[in-house]
Amino acid sequence: MTKSRILCIKNCVIVLISLLLLITSCQQTELEAIVSTKTTSNVKIVIDNIGSRTITPTRPNFNSFSISLTENVEENAKTISKNVTFAESSLPVEFDSVKIGLYTVSVDAFDEKNIKVAHGESVLNVQANSDNSVHVKLDYLTEGTGSFKVDISWGLFSNENPFTKALKAGNIGFVAYDVENKCTLNNAEITWLSADQINSNGFTYIQTGVPATKGKVISFRIYTNTDENDIQCIAETFTTVIQIIPNLTSTPDLNEEDNFIITEDRVNFYVKNVNPSTIKVTYGEGAEASSKINISWKYPKLSNGNYSGTLYVYLMNQNGVQIEDKHKFDYTQDDVTGSVVFKGLSTSETYSVYFYNECETGYSTVLEGLSGIKTKILVTGINFKTNIPSSFTMGSYVDIEAAVLPSNASNSSYTLSVSDGSYVSGNKTVVFNNAGKYRVTATSDENPNITITSSQIVVKLAAPIVKTSIVDEGFLIEWNEIAGATKYILTKTNNSADNAPKIIELTSNIYIDEDTNFSGVTYYYTVQAICDDRDLDSAVSAPSAIALACPAITIELPNEFTDVSLKASLDSATANSPYMTEKDSLTLNIENPDSSITEYAWYLNGQIIASGNYDAIKSITITPDNAYLDISSIETSNTLMLTVVKDGYTYSATTYFRYIENDPGKIYISLPSGRGDTVVYNEPVQLSYTTDNLVNNIEIRWTSSDSNIASVDNGIVTAHRDGSVDITATIVATGESATISLKTFIPISEIRFDEAKQLPTEYLVAPLSSGGLEILNSAYTSVDLKNYVKVITADGTIYSVENQNWDKIKDRVEWYASENDYNNLISKVELLNGTITPIIDSLGGNATVFLKTDESDAIASKRIEIRKYTMKEGNDTINGKSIRFRSYSDHILNLGLNGSNVTTKDSNSTFNKLGIYLDWCFNGNLGEHEYGVTDLSRLKFSPYDAAETEFTLKGNGTYPTIDLYILDQSRNKVCRLSCQRLI
Repeated sequence: MTKSRILCIKNCVIVLISLLLLITSCQQTELEAIVSTKTTSNVKIVIDNIGSRTITPTRPNFNSFSISLTENVEENAKTISKNVTFAESSLPVEFDSVKIGLYTVSVDAFDEKNIKVAHGESVLNVQANSDNSVHVKLDYLTEGTGSFKVDISWGLFSNENPFTKALKAGNIGFVAYDVENKCTLNNAEITWLSADQINSNGFTYIQTGVPATKGKVISFRIYTNTDENDIQCIAETFTTVIQIIPNLTSTPDLNEEDNFIITEDRVNFYVKNVNPSTIKVTYGEGAEASSKINISWKYPKLSNGNYSGTLYVYLMNQNGVQIEDKHKFDYTQDDVTGSVVFKGLSTSETYSVYFYNECETGYSTVLEGLSGIKTKILVTGINFKTNIPSSFTMGSYVDIEAAVLPSNASNSSYTLSVSDGSYVSGNKTVVFNNAGKYRVTATSDENPNITITSSQIVVKLAAPIVKTSIVDEGFLIEWNEIAGATKYILTKTNNSADNAPKIIELTSNIYIDEDTNFSGVTYYYTVQAICDDRDLDSAVSAPSAIALACPAITIELPNEFTDVSLKASLDSATANSPYMTEKDSLTLNIENPDSSITEYAWYLNGQIIASGNYDAIKSITITPDNAYLDISSIETSNTLMLTVVKDGYTYSATTYFRYIENDPGKIYISLPSGRGDTVVYNEPVQLSYTTDNLVNNIEIRWTSSDSNIASVDNGIVTAHRDGSVDITATIVATGESATISLKTFIPISEIRFDEAKQLPTEYLVAPLSSGGLEILNSAYTSVDLKNYVKVITADGTIYSVENQNWDKIKDRVEWYASENDYNNLISKVELLNGTITPIIDSLGGNATVFLKTDESDAIASKRIEIRKYTMKEGNDTINGKSIRFRSYSDHILNLGLNGSNVTTKDSNSTFNKLGIYLDWCFNGNLGEHEYGVTDLSRLKFSPYDAAETEFTLKGNGTYPTIDLYILDQSRNKVCRLSCQRLI
C-alpha cells in the first residue's frame, strides 16, 4: 500500500470521528435545554391527624395550620409558607412552581385561640414530572402544661366496706396518684367531696397545670377523714395511662370510660389494692426452718411527703389464734420496710400475716397481707429415680431425674452436676460432649450436704463417618475429625479373591489410595478413632464402598432363541443408555451361554470386531481408538450387532450406544439471577443449565411433572394455574438429569362489586355512647361487603363467597375505608375483614370502602351511607339519656340527622328523601300519644307526617319517657331514641 493511500484513509477516519463528536455535542445541548425548562414542579401536602387512646384529647382541637417548605441546603436556604383553615386541611394543600430539590416540610397546628398545639415534619425530594406528594403526621407538643378531667361515679352497695362507710360518713376524697414516682400527680392535694357530690353518686375530677407527657401510669387513691388529722387511705383503683397535651384537656376514651364507674365488685378489689406492695417469706437455717419463719415487706405510703408512724405486724393460725404479740415498727421514711421473725411454729398448721399502719396522716384498714404460710418440712436424703447406663458415645445425652426425701419436703428442688467436659441442660438433660470417665451428682437445693453420686460412666469417642470419592490420583477417603482422638486406624478390604485387609495408621482425617485398579472390584474402607486411654476408643465406622469401572453392556442370552427374543435381551442390556467417551472403553459381556451355540460375533458399525466360541468372546472391550468407532463429531451414535449360530441357524440383534467427545458429568439447573422460584402467569421464565465439565452442544430433554400446572419448552417454563411443579433437564447422551422445584402463581387481574346484588339496607345507623339510641334491627348495624364482591385472577377464575372459594383468596386482598366529606362532617367506621360497622358517636355521612390487592392495579369501591340519629329540643341536641322538661310548658322535639334538624315532610324536604317514617310515644307505647290519667301530657302531631312534634307536660307527679321510633319504608322498626324526663 502506498503512503498516499494510507494518508487518505487516515484523513477519512478523522473526518468521521469529528462528525460523531459534533452529533453527540448537539444531542447533549438539546438534553440540557430540555432539563433547564423543568426546574420547578408542583407539590401536594397531606396532613394526617393524630390517633390516641386512654385518657387523652379524643381529637386535636385544631382551627388552622401553618405549612412551610424549607430548602435543605447549607447556605441561603429559602422557605415558602402557606396558612390554611381546618376545613381546607382535609384536602391536599398544594404549592405551585416549587424549585427542584430536597425540602423539609413542616406543619404547625393552632387552636381557636391561635395557640400552637401540634407539630409535624417530613422530608420531600421535589422532582420534575413526578407526583410530588408527602404525608405529614402531626404529633402533640411535648413542652408545657395541660389538664384532664374524669367523671367518677358509683351506685348503691349491698355490703358494707371502707368505701361505703366513708360515703355514709360524708368524708371521702380522691387524688390522682403517680405510680412510677410514688406520689400524688404533680403534688396535687386531695379533692374532698361535698355533700351534693356524694348524694349525686358521682363528681368530676379536674386537675390543671399538669406537665406534658405522652404516657404516664396513674391510679386514683381514695381517702376518708373522720376528723381533721385522721386521714386514712381506704382504696387504690386500677392503673391507667394519662396523656397530657399542652393547652388541651384530656378525657377518657371509650376504652376507659366504664373503668371510672365504681361497682361493688370493683370496690372490693380497690380496697385489697392497698395491701403491702411486696411481702416475702424466708426460713431459718437448718433445723430452725421447721419452726421459724421470717416475714419481710415494703409498705406503700398513705400520702405524699415524709411522715412518721407505726406499723403493726402479727401472725394468726388457721383457727384465728394470734401467735405472739403484735410487732411494732416506728418509722420516719417514705416507705415502711422491715422484717420480723416468728418462732415456735408447727409444721402441721398454716398461718396468715396481718398489717395495720397508723401515722400522722391517718391509718389503714387491717389487711391480711399473705395467707397459707407454712414452715418447712426439711430434706433428709436424695435418690436417683433414673437408671443411668454405664457407657455412652460422645455427643449423646441422657435425662436424669432425682427425688428428695421425704416426698412431702417443702423444698423438693435439686441441682444436677457432672465432671468437666459435659454439661447439664435444664437441670435434667446431661450432655456428654467429650470422651472421658464421668460421674453425675444430684445435690439438694435446700441442704448442699445432702447428695448422691452415680457410678462411673464411660463416654467413648464417636465413630467417624467415612466418605469416598474418585479423584485423578485414585480414591479419596475422608472422615470427620473426632475431638480427643490422637490417631485413626484405616482398614481397606475388597470383594475380589485377593481380599486380605490392609491396615494403615493415620494422624489426619484424609487419605488418597493410589493402589486401585478399575476392573470392577469394589473396595470397602472403615475408620476407628483412637485415643491415649484405649478404654475410650470409638467403635469401627460403617464401611464406605467405592468402585470405578468402564461403561459396559452385559447381555444375558435367552433360553430359547428367536429373532425377537435375542433382540429383547439386547435391548434390556442397553436400557440404561450406555455411552463412552474419549477417556473410556466399553466392555461387552455375554452371560448364560448355550452349549448348542457354535459361534458368536460382535459387529461395530457393520464391521466385525470379535468372533469365536463363548470363551473367546464372553468379554471384549471397545477402546476409543477402535478404527470402526464413529468419532466424527462431538456426539455420535454407533450401531452394535450381536450374532449367534445355533443348530445351523444365525440369529442377530442390533442396538445403539453413544460416543461423546467428553463426558459432561452431572447437570445443574439454575433460575435467572435475582428472581425467586415462582413463575407468574403470562410471564414465562427461561431456565439455564450447566454441567460439571462445561461440555457444549449437548442434547437436553426438558420435562414437567405436571404440564397442566406449568409446561416447559427448551427450558422456557410457562405457568398455567396455581400450584407446584418439578422441571427436569436430562442429558440425552448420558441419562444424567437434574430437577428444580418451582411454584406457579396466577395474579389477581380484576376486583368488582356485583351490582346485581343489592345491599340489605340503603344505610347504616351509628350507635350513641350516651345510650339514647337503641338499634332495633340488626340489618342496620353492619353489613358484610365480602358477600357482594368478586375477585378474578388472570386465568379467569372467579373467587367469591357465593362460589365457596373465598378463603383461598382472602389473604391476597386488603380492605380499607376512606373518610369522605359529607355536609362538612366526617363519617367514621370500623372495617374488619370486609364487615363495615359505624363506630360509636360517628358523625355520620358517607364512607367509601375499598378492596385492593398488591398484585396488580385491581381495585373496587362501595359507597356506604352512615346516619347518626339524635333527638333535639329545638336546635339543641339532647346528649345522654335524660333531659329536664318543665311542667305546664310547651316543648318541641325534632329528629336530628348528622348534626342537623330534619325538615318537615314535603316533596323536597330532607325528611321525604330519607325514605323513613316516624312515630312518637310516651313510655314505649307506640301509637299512644297520651300519658297519665289525671295529669295529661299530649303530643300534638300526626304520626308519619312530620319530623318534629310539640307536647306539654302537666304536673310533677309523672315521669314519662319520651320515645321516637324510626321506621323503614315497610314500617319495620329501625331504631328508637329515648329520653327520660327529670323534674
